Amino acid sequence: MQRVCVLPLIIVLVLCGCSFSAGKTETGTAEPVKVEPVANTLERRFAVPAGYERVAAGKHSFGEYLRTLLLKHHGARVKYYNGETKSRDVYEAVEYSKWRDGYRIVVRGNDAWWVKTAVYSTEHKDFRKYLDTVFAYAGTASLAREMVSVRLADMQIGDVFIQGGSPGHCVIVVDMAQNPETGEKIFMLAQSYMPAQDIHILKNPGNAALSPWYSVDFGEVLNTPEWTFQKGDLKRFK
Repeated sequence: MQRVCVLPLIIVLVLCGCSFSAGKTETGTAEPVKVEPVANTLERRFAVPAGYERVAAGKHSFGEYLRTLLLKHHGARVKYYNGETKSRDVYEAVEYSKWRDGYRIVVRGNDAWWVKTAVYSTEHKDFRKYLDTVFAYAGTASLAREMVSVRLADMQIGDVFIQGGSPGHCVIVVDMAQNPETGEKIFMLAQSYMPAQDIHILKNPGNAALSPWYSVDFGEVLNTPEWTFQKGDLKRFK
């Protein structure tokens, strides 16, 4: 199986600091998104644009988990796996049910399949073994096949824009907000990249004032700093 660096389902609890510049947003305001430098979580550091409200996220949900991710200090730089600093300024600050039921992956050459070899378990030690297997073998190619497509209108926190391949890439929706008067939705993205590096909140290269938020009404193509996605690339974990 191909081993491709991919944004995992369980995200490390560090994200990079961010900075912004002013510009005109889709909402018609020239005011940049407000940043609270001393705040240490995604939700507290990044405000929503004027007129918007964060969408509801259930208690103990994946959405709440992503919003409360701990951030590095404001202005921190992305680090590669070897400790070197990422020079490009692109950032502002799988099926577990089968494993739980006792199925394990058998790998032979380039083939892999499920075999039931264990009893049902939801214990953390067994979940950790599952993650080790996912990180070892899952890549954008396999995840793109296993995840289900989602319409932009139905986007939720935790959904992923993904293109499978060698290389492929994916970015995850870590927050969302909506304008109650116009109904317009906006979202925030995070990524890791190759070579392995800190997960970081992406800038919006097409709208500095709205950054790090993106409008759901981006058209046919979603331009992120290091990858271009199609609107049909939005998918969800089963």
